[in-house]
Amino acid sequence: MAERGAPPDRRAARDTLAVDRWLRAMRARGGAPAPPRRLPPAPGRPRRTIFDAGHRIDRRADRILRREGEPPVADEAANQAYDGFGDTYRLFWEVMGRDSIDGLGHPLLGEVHFGRGYDNAFWDGERLIFGDGDGRLFRIGAFTSSLDVIGHELTHAVIERTIGLRYDGQPGALNESIADVFGALVKQYALGQTVEQADWSIGAGILGPALRGYALRSLSAPGTAFEGDLQPAHVRDYVPTDTDNGGVHLNSGIPNRAFYLVAVALGGYAWERAGRIWYRALVAGELPGDAGFEAFARATVRSAAALFGPRSAEAVAVAEGWAEVGVLRRPMRAMATQTEGGEAGAGRRGSGRLWIERSGGIAGLTLRASISIEELTDRERRAVRRCLAAEAGGSLRHRRRAGGAPPSPAGPDRFVYRLSLGGQEAVVGEDRVRGDLRRLLERLVGGGAPP
Repeated sequence: MAERGAPPDRRAARDTLAVDRWLRAMRARGGAPAPPRRLPPAPGRPRRTIFDAGHRIDRRADRILRREGEPPVADEAANQAYDGFGDTYRLFWEVMGRDSIDGLGHPLLGEVHFGRGYDNAFWDGERLIFGDGDGRLFRIGAFTSSLDVIGHELTHAVIERTIGLRYDGQPGALNESIADVFGALVKQYALGQTVEQADWSIGAGILGPALRGYALRSLSAPGTAFEGDLQPAHVRDYVPTDTDNGGVHLNSGIPNRAFYLVAVALGGYAWERAGRIWYRALVAGELPGDAGFEAFARATVRSAAALFGPRSAEAVAVAEGWAEVGVLRRPMRAMATQTEGGEAGAGRRGSGRLWIERSGGIAGLTLRASISIEELTDRERRAVRRCLAAEAGGSLRHRRRAGGAPPSPAGPDRFVYRLSLGGQEAVVGEDRVRGDLRRLLERLVGGGAPP
């Protein structure tokens, strides 16, 4: 019943088995225990809390909008986040047998209304943070309304607690791809869609008028989601760049396409076979944090063989999917470490101006601006020079000599800023930008300014 019954029956059976396992463990330690005052939370039931950030960016939100089991509230963003958390939990629990992001029933926490006009959603290591969008790049309320965006971000939390993939270069692109894969599966499972019925996109309908297109990314046809989408679909087109943490949102198109090809080859519901294969590769404990495309591809082939047999249709489809995008035929280990030779860095610009570049975010977009140093206030000039002195020194140059990508932000899908002035250059994650410098950067390239 726990494995083959209808979803409600599987939930009930797994709840019972979980409590039974707990009781058996207690007895093994010293006989039958006295009934506990309070049983641990039963697996199979999420523990959701949605907070109101109140348009602040400088502190943890503590005003609760909706808790687990409470009815819908007046705040639509809170309800959307709450429901999206539930749909994500259901895919991982009912299909993969995983109890929340850590497998142990970890609470699912979210903050809505982060910043003002903040064009992003990201997992910060503890909570899923939602901006409201500015109505230009992303429509107002875009991020909480997109189920696959919510599934994508919570999958980053699962990756963090399993492989712990490094967030730059090829491992970072793999990190983004796995998040896209399970984001898409969350939506397909919630809607009951087959591989033919699914739209195979992330963020469909959330783009604003400034981004002409239909979604953030396409798994079926990388590079076609919006005007200017540069995602490759094959390793021969891998993009070496030092923006966006080494192109994590660009090059994720390659493993995304591989998963799509596997899912379509197998047919039916993508979560039943292709999804289970990818999940087993994620949690099997075989991969290091710097795993690239080839290592993960081979892990999925082993996963398919373990689940369905080494000569099964599933194992063949997985191998063929990765071969179709060139990963298993032409590994890209060397390419994964290239960070020079992409778009021209801001440091090669004129010395009389401050050049700023913002990359990253869930969309992986790169925005650029410049301003004469004379137009800055004294406080802004001091803030810029402090940042350059602190960030453009040994650590960044060392990473480049070693062939690594620029320093990563605090977590997946955070913005990364590059500043250049008079031959000095700094790369810094948004979590390390404060005060006058943050206000200057937001004024020039956008962001969620505090009230």
